[in-house]
Amino acid sequence: MKKKYSLLVIIFCFYFSGQSQTIFFEDFEGTGGTFPTGWTLFNVDGLTPNASVSYMTNAWIVRADPNNAANIMATSTSWYTPAGVSNDWMMSPPITLTNNNVLSWDAYSPDAAFPDGYEVRISTTTADIAASSVVLFSTTAESSTITNRSVDLSAYSGQTVYISWRNNSNDKFLLLVDNIEVISTLSYDSNISATSSNEYSRIPFSQAGNLNSNITVSNLGVNAMTNLVVTLNVYDLASTLVYTENSTPIASLASGANQTVNLVGYTPTTSGSYTFTHVLTSTETDSDLLNNTISYSKEIENTYARDNNIITGSLGIGAGTSGQLGQEFEIVNPTNIVSVSFILNNSDGTLTGTTTYATIWDMVAGVPNAIIAQTVPVTIVSTVNNLYTANIVSGNFTLTPGTYLIAIEEGTLNIQVANTDAIFTPGTVWVNWPTIPSGSWANVETFGANFAKSFVIRPNFMDILSTNNNQLDTDSITLYPNPAKNNIRILNNSELNLINATIYDISGRIVSFYNLNNNSVNNLDISKLSTGNYTINIQSESGAITKKMIIN
Repeated sequence: MKKKYSLLVIIFCFYFSGQSQTIFFEDFEGTGGTFPTGWTLFNVDGLTPNASVSYMTNAWIVRADPNNAANIMATSTSWYTPAGVSNDWMMSPPITLTNNNVLSWDAYSPDAAFPDGYEVRISTTTADIAASSVVLFSTTAESSTITNRSVDLSAYSGQTVYISWRNNSNDKFLLLVDNIEVISTLSYDSNISATSSNEYSRIPFSQAGNLNSNITVSNLGVNAMTNLVVTLNVYDLASTLVYTENSTPIASLASGANQTVNLVGYTPTTSGSYTFTHVLTSTETDSDLLNNTISYSKEIENTYARDNNIITGSLGIGAGTSGQLGQEFEIVNPTNIVSVSFILNNSDGTLTGTTTYATIWDMVAGVPNAIIAQTVPVTIVSTVNNLYTANIVSGNFTLTPGTYLIAIEEGTLNIQVANTDAIFTPGTVWVNWPTIPSGSWANVETFGANFAKSFVIRPNFMDILSTNNNQLDTDSITLYPNPAKNNIRILNNSELNLINATIYDISGRIVSFYNLNNNSVNNLDISKLSTGNYTINIQSESGAITKKMIIN
């Protein structure tokens, strides 16, 4: 009597050192117990399955793996009454091959004492067994654990083929086949797989410094590649190329290997939006250029941000428990923090009318230490994801070089701080509450990969006024008219080399930014700004000055 063993199925995966593109794939899942469209079955032997396998109602059927009910596989039998030789075919739909194709599949025969054997055949003309004369693979006894098999189809490049699995065993048990795939391996395929310069999406101009890049170059093709060079191009908002740099060439990179190249990077000379594009080239003609480019934007303004403004969820400590949720930012040059912007999720409306505020913490030995400043409270509104900006209590607070945590305070209500998936740097996002397992601050990723996300918490800054001679003369730059309505002029009385101007509302939020053209008079369009009081920060090569302005 044949037995079905209750065994642990060990899956062996077949890996290619080169990059691949899937030409055809079938895993038989979601078919409702029937064969997928396009497959053809041939029951040539016409024999009667043994009563123990009476469920075999065709040459092949789609059925759950007897050792793993969650795994659906194509199944055939060679156990007949009376005994006989199986001749059951499972033929694929037409598959149009490209170049360098490889066929792979998983197969096993669950009873090691009665292992089924089989053939894999190919037809280049019709979906007919008579045309399937070429045997690509054969075995007299398949493994009793799921095993990945593969054959090279390079000889059939450019042809449309039909591939068949033929059970040709004599009085055995079951044969199961799954995960049939045809892929195209690429001869030459280099790839940019990582960059380290994406920690912040927005960076204050005073903190930007040199934005360098560390790029990982990989060879995903089957052949070695030579003279691989990463070119960095930086464009401003007007798509003008402002910086270019080539990495030191990688002389040769073997298949499956990778190497990191370092680029000096760009130092912004003015605030604004910049696009950083890294392009990888090589001596060989790359088969897939889609993975040879990394492009991302940096906003150089007066705000720090670790998010990309795409909200994917929110995180709170929980009702009845007070604590903080925050993330850290690095200050490299002295600056004044004037406010903190953050997004809260109040989807159920339970927080409407309550208040919260942000706190600024210094850090000791890499861990938040003590509150050194805080904002005024903000009142939460009944909005799913609403942006709040809270001013620093004293109007501004000077931060010296170092690392600081900006946190949102949670009382006994469940404050939900919005978070994003796109940018996350381990060790920079923190939570703290009295009953936390460690008893103090902890990084969010310690609670599981699902928590490894950045908060939408953005500190806003106003540069400390300084010049080559410590202080600009307040009369060197004047505004006219002031109050103004639609336009305001910057009068450059001392003919300084002006760079840009940033307008802030009374909450410290940036509402307008202008690149200046160094003329003695600059006309700024303020027609879209609401009536009220503002401040304008004007940057020059000799320093910066901030003035009050009124729009009526």
